[in-house]
Amino acid sequence: MENSRNSPITRQSCEAQEFPASPADLPAEIERELELGVLEFLRHCGLDAARLCLGLSGGIDSMVLLEILSRLRAHLKEPPQALHVHHGISAHADRWAQFCRSACEVRGISLSLQTVQVNRRGGESPEAQARERRYAAFERADADVILLAHHLDDQCETFFLRLLRGSGVTGLAGMAQDRALARHSSKRVARPLLSVARQHVLAYARSRSLSWIEDESNGDLNLARNFLRLDVLPLIESRFPAYRATIGRALGSLRDASALLEARARADLQHVWRHQSLSVQCLRELGCERALGVLRLHLADHGCRAPPRARLEEVLRQSFSAKEGARVAVNLGEGSYRRFRGGLFWVSAMPAGRTRIPWDGAGQAAVQGGELRFTTRLGEGLSRSKLMQAPCVVRFRNGGERLKVAPDRPTRSLKNLLQEHAIAPWERDALPLFYCGEHLAWIARVGYDCRLLARPTEPGVVIEWIPRVC
Repeated sequence: MENSRNSPITRQSCEAQEFPASPADLPAEIERELELGVLEFLRHCGLDAARLCLGLSGGIDSMVLLEILSRLRAHLKEPPQALHVHHGISAHADRWAQFCRSACEVRGISLSLQTVQVNRRGGESPEAQARERRYAAFERADADVILLAHHLDDQCETFFLRLLRGSGVTGLAGMAQDRALARHSSKRVARPLLSVARQHVLAYARSRSLSWIEDESNGDLNLARNFLRLDVLPLIESRFPAYRATIGRALGSLRDASALLEARARADLQHVWRHQSLSVQCLRELGCERALGVLRLHLADHGCRAPPRARLEEVLRQSFSAKEGARVAVNLGEGSYRRFRGGLFWVSAMPAGRTRIPWDGAGQAAVQGGELRFTTRLGEGLSRSKLMQAPCVVRFRNGGERLKVAPDRPTRSLKNLLQEHAIAPWERDALPLFYCGEHLAWIARVGYDCRLLARPTEPGVVIEWIPRVC
């Protein structure tokens, strides 16, 4: 077994200690129970008629689920398929991909291989990056449901990891057996083996004479999950042999509590929602604990991970204590909370975009933060003939811009127009501006320059700004 470049403490495979051999009369029973259990799970969740895709790493757990799916094929409406994500982290990654390809060919299961890039120099750990890239690959899969082979021991390890990291009730409730793959995703991720102990997974693999990959990183005790799996949990099991079942019951109670808290937070969120923002006054009236629940749910609805409690408390402290008109901005990494006119707005972090985008007459144009749509209508919008007289571009605020919105009104500064339309300060620099040559012709959420409007009898170009929903 190879050591990593940081020379971690490693341990050779210890199957005999971790996975006690089952009695001779158990394998056939375990085979039957696991296969029927997976089929019952799929039917109970209404997934037996869906297009199923197994996330196949080649490890023992995913190989067991691959074998079970191949044996259940006659009971499924659609033939199962598999997806292997090639991270390139291990020196053996190419060999693993070939192993998965051969395993699927033998069973007549279609395999999709996706290669992703993991940046070892970034601030995020390679493992976290790999997980993010893996789930992005799942989203691209031609399937309705991604099946993952996590089992009960994985669930217990996750519980202890999250407990030691200070997770709240929802985090401690563990991995879900069936959930949406991501926010607004039509795909689902399901874990049919989540109630099955690791020793039964191994017993099945032995009974079916399966081969599998041993990832060398599984012996690296510098990784917290391996430390728990190899050192801590065996010690707990020696004193509490039934700890898996006990934790399983606790997780059920935590899921119930989490569901109740979410229902309460959802009702509170509806109560405080005003004009596309959270009412600061209504949040104050809820009290700290319920207001924190609203913020956590609001962030989850935006696909963001909840930050530590102290950061959310800081959001409430600044929002409640700041004077009227004062600018409040609390950065949470993936975005920030901003207070404006009595409302608390979530503003997602936006990557830098192009500052000058030519328009060639197309019906739409992707710009920073959203999309512009151009529609030709008679007597509406900007005169098409005037737009043809000079190159047209989309730009962003640079200072000093002015627009004449009506013939009987003077030219106004962009700053005054944005204030007049009650556009929040953080949105102003991100609003697209449309130019014909050097003439500012249109401002998103404000309107057109009256000097370039189409006459009633001529074709015009109507511009619509569709901001990206975070």
